[in-house]
Amino acid sequence: MSQILAFVLKKLYIISLVAFAVVGFFTWFLWNSGKQKGEKLAKTHCASCHQFPDPSILPKSVWEKKLLPEMKKRMGLGDMDEMLKTLSYEDYTYFTEKGIYPMNPVVTEKEWKNIVDYYVTNAPEKPLPQTHKQSSSELVTIPITEEKGENIPRVGTTFFGSEGDNIYLSNVQGKVKVENWKTGKVSNLQLPSALVQIHGDLILCAGGNMNPTESKQGGLFKLNPANPQGIDPVLMNLHRPVDFLYEDFNKDGIKDYLIAEFGFETGEISLFDGKTKQKTSLSTMPGARNFVLRDVNQDGFMDFYVLMAQARERVSLFINKKNGKFEEIEQINLPSYYGTSFLEMADLNKDGKEEILLAMGDNADYSYCKKNYHGVRIYSQTLANHWKEEKFFPIYGATTVLSGDFNGDGQTDFAATSNFVEEEFRKSETLMIFYNQGKMQFNIKYIKTPRLNPLTMRLGKVKGKRELFLGNFQFTSMPLKGIRLPL
Repeated sequence: MSQILAFVLKKLYIISLVAFAVVGFFTWFLWNSGKQKGEKLAKTHCASCHQFPDPSILPKSVWEKKLLPEMKKRMGLGDMDEMLKTLSYEDYTYFTEKGIYPMNPVVTEKEWKNIVDYYVTNAPEKPLPQTHKQSSSELVTIPITEEKGENIPRVGTTFFGSEGDNIYLSNVQGKVKVENWKTGKVSNLQLPSALVQIHGDLILCAGGNMNPTESKQGGLFKLNPANPQGIDPVLMNLHRPVDFLYEDFNKDGIKDYLIAEFGFETGEISLFDGKTKQKTSLSTMPGARNFVLRDVNQDGFMDFYVLMAQARERVSLFINKKNGKFEEIEQINLPSYYGTSFLEMADLNKDGKEEILLAMGDNADYSYCKKNYHGVRIYSQTLANHWKEEKFFPIYGATTVLSGDFNGDGQTDFAATSNFVEEEFRKSETLMIFYNQGKMQFNIKYIKTPRLNPLTMRLGKVKGKRELFLGNFQFTSMPLKGIRLPL
């Protein structure tokens, strides 16, 4: 009897093992199938607007609490009542008409759950660290001049730099301090909104309070001391403009206006004829950040490069086809999560061809955290309209990059700043100078600055000497508005 019982128990044990294995296999199969479905759905839908983002780029909590809830709205699964708590009804209807928030779902609730599970399951618990950070040493011989003002919160500096004989300092509220460095005379100018760019006597105002909006409140103005307001309007109703060029693009002897209307969910690159003010829209995508003017094909008609830093992020070249027409040729397709924020071009290796330098470190909006892919990247041109990444310098929150021969050795150097600097790297990454040693090698120095978060960086000349201007943009109250230093 005991032998029979032992035999039965043994059989039951084997059956239970097999059953457990079968259940385990099917559980794994279903889980893996769901994972594969989620990945496939994500690559289909998330990559329709920008490069596919791998789960590893952000920690689990950011995906779960910030990014995925926003993406859900863009899949047509958002709750209208909840959305109207943060959007005006006018903006909500505008976004639905534009297809930004679809009226009808793009995926089913089950498919959306597969996408969510894919990201939450595969994302790391904490941000991945920056590895192989460049070594640097302090540059201690640079005297720094501090520019101070009112101790008011949330009125950060939007422009600090020199143009002609004047130094301009503007805040979010459009209050501008103008100092003539020749005479020492200081005057104040109230603009309709924040000053963001100057060329000669033309000034560009972003409009509103700098926050994302679909309202077209920006404008281009001309300084006019004879006008009691100090300015005359040139172009109005611009959509959050952030940069402009004043150049004769059609060779009619009158300069035209090229405007980067960064916008929000929508935006434009607009060309206004200097004679008629007639507008031509060269792009209807948001995110035009800054221009680099070049005559690429040497035909006497100016072309331009532009950084598109929103939605489908990229660097594009616009070739002048004459008669107000341009052809866009994509140069570098960028992941949206890089947070690319500034474009610079310079010949760093003396081969007669310019490299593209990009500052990547925007850390606002929906995903504030450390990001190991933030920094400055250098791209070299391999063929016409083809570029490869040559160098990457990890810098948390990198914001602006500017080039120049800073030590007079005939090599082109560059400077980089970080607005979203991490506290542990505040001393070494707020302002860095990359001295060119030739063959794409750099001696990296950092300048220990007063506590600031530089949103703007400009090179200018004061009394015949080059200076670097950094504009401070912090949300807390502090009197420091910017710093100046010779380079």
